[in-house]
Amino acid sequence: MTSNEEVDRLGKKLWDAADRGDQHQVALALDEGASIEWRNTSFFDNSPLIVSSRHGHESVVGLLLERGASIDAANNDNWAALHLAAQNGHESVVRLLLERGASIDAANALFATSLHCAAWKGHESIVGLLLERGASIDAANALFATSLHLAAENGHESVVGLLLERGASIDAATKDNLTSLHFAAQNGHESVARLLLEKGADTTVVSVRRTRSLMLITPNRHSLTRFFDRLIPKHEEQQHKSPRHHRSSN
Repeated sequence: MTSNEEVDRLGKKLWDAADRGDQHQVALALDEGASIEWRNTSFFDNSPLIVSSRHGHESVVGLLLERGASIDAANNDNWAALHLAAQNGHESVVRLLLERGASIDAANALFATSLHCAAWKGHESIVGLLLERGASIDAANALFATSLHLAAENGHESVVGLLLERGASIDAATKDNLTSLHFAAQNGHESVARLLLEKGADTTVVSVRRTRSLMLITPNRHSLTRFFDRLIPKHEEQQHKSPRHHRSSN
């Protein structure tokens, strides 16, 4: 067996053990000389730390970090361990990675941060943890979507509420000038749309396709259409009277 073949044999042994969450075999492979940063080219170039974080194997993650694994090393799509732990709802692993110094606002190839990943999947407790540790609440991805956009798009009302409580920009717009209210309306999330309107979302924002939030409701969503018909006129009247639409008389 050549030296390269031996490196790959031990690396694959380590990677497979990390993938399974087998702490004993991970330690054994490392003791045998496996490279802790060995990459699985058949699986996005994920390292043992990335794959164990993806699956929430906290004890393996801890062992790999103790042995010197690079905490912010990323795969070929620039996803690091923290991105995948956050996306898959592994709060204890997210907490461990943050405690060990993981870069909280590191962005993947789509310019998504770990906060984007957690908000997209509706993991409220992880969103809260990331915000407590200083995550940038209005960081924008490649399409200029914030975490609020992603939570609204997927109907995660509790996450939307948390982000708004923590100061997320309610009318932040994507490249297509779509707000979180557009996203909620387009996807039929009435409770999220209601919350955004109650918190002051601007109904007058027009996208690059010349659509307002109400226009994005499909015809079969009668309940949401009735809701907007009932609430938007009142809301727009309030916006018309608000200070941001009138100069001060002082």
